[in-house]
Amino acid sequence: PGQARYRAGMSNEGPTSPTGGDPKGALRERMKGVLNALSAAHRQRESDAVTAHLLDFTRERLPRRAGGGVMVFAPIRLDGRGPEIDISGAVSAWIAEGRAVGVPDVDWASRTIRCVRVRDWERDLELTARNAPLDVRTPRPGLEEIASEDLGLVLVPGLAFDRWGGRLGRGAGFYDRFLASLRAGRAAGMRAALMGVCFEEQWTQRVPTEPHDVRVDWVATPRGIVDTACS
Repeated sequence: PGQARYRAGMSNEGPTSPTGGDPKGALRERMKGVLNALSAAHRQRESDAVTAHLLDFTRERLPRRAGGGVMVFAPIRLDGRGPEIDISGAVSAWIAEGRAVGVPDVDWASRTIRCVRVRDWERDLELTARNAPLDVRTPRPGLEEIASEDLGLVLVPGLAFDRWGGRLGRGAGFYDRFLASLRAGRAAGMRAALMGVCFEEQWTQRVPTEPHDVRVDWVATPRGIVDTACS
């Protein structure tokens, strides 16, 4: 393995965020269009690059012990719905290393997330009637929950990220509430770092944010990993 590659959070990269009206909504639609235009080959190249950076990062900074678990996400893969970066290669490697790896388990009634452990990426995730239209798999019933204090890194999807750790989600609020609970836990001594994961095209000058929005500590891009605290 190599060393994790880090990049400066340059403010002149990517599209600018719109102003006026509904800036979040406008940027969401713009970024979905950008993502939908990416070819499958381009998405695979950038996914492979991000996977390599993630593996180097965890080998350097996250020992395989209690508290060294990683929470990941199963990407939206369907063309036309803003497909997400594929980190399944990193997931398989982490599972093989013996790390605790978890995915979000969404409670649609309460609109909350809990983290459940996957031991086999193919067997433990499934397509449901709700998520089949997005071609995104969700954890099967009965998987054990991973406590927040056992996580060292939480990978966060989004439509856009900026060098200050701003993140634009898809608007449902699931991750906002979950990340806020992690932030509160960190204030009480938990250690999980939050890392956005994105294609290069999702790296923008400024994400419009509100007081309740939770910023990420790092952003993993195909060109390297950004430490938002240094921006």
